[in-house]
Amino acid sequence: MRLLTPGFCILFIGIFAIESSAQSSNYVALFRHASVRIETGIPGEKSCMLISPAGEFRLEKGLAINAGRKKAKVFIASLSSEQMESLRALLSRPQILSLNTPSKPGVSYGVPTRDADIFAAQIPRGEKIQSIYFIQDDYHSKWPPGLKDIEKWFLKVSGQKLVEDKTKQPNNCAAL
Repeated sequence: MRLLTPGFCILFIGIFAIESSAQSSNYVALFRHASVRIETGIPGEKSCMLISPAGEFRLEKGLAINAGRKKAKVFIASLSSEQMESLRALLSRPQILSLNTPSKPGVSYGVPTRDADIFAAQIPRGEKIQSIYFIQDDYHSKWPPGLKDIEKWFLKVSGQKLVEDKTKQPNNCAAL
């Protein structure tokens, strides 16, 4: 097992950083996903998606630990009405509404020291923002109820064939 590197610690903190510039009325959800490959030494992938109330979204995809390599690719697209309805239905499920992540990342789930997949969501709920994260590794494999469905939705939409918008710079999905 490898020790944590400073680059990984920065990635871990960045995945869970709450974007203070995002206003709850400006987006429906912000998702972040990372595949961290510590043991294999392969730089994993990270992506984020910010979705507006009208269904327009910004998707960024890049390496989890970039270390000066290529910038993340930026995609601007729109959800279909079916995709938007599906997302709103998922986000309004009682088991999602009741999820509560500890205020300090790593308190109950720990920082992964092995290969892991990380999923985080920020969902505006009136004046507050619900923040959820989950680390799936050898020690934590049971997803909170309903969260796996949101991750599947995110992976399906982010896996669509999209055209990169080369005029946009990556901003970690801080704004559309």
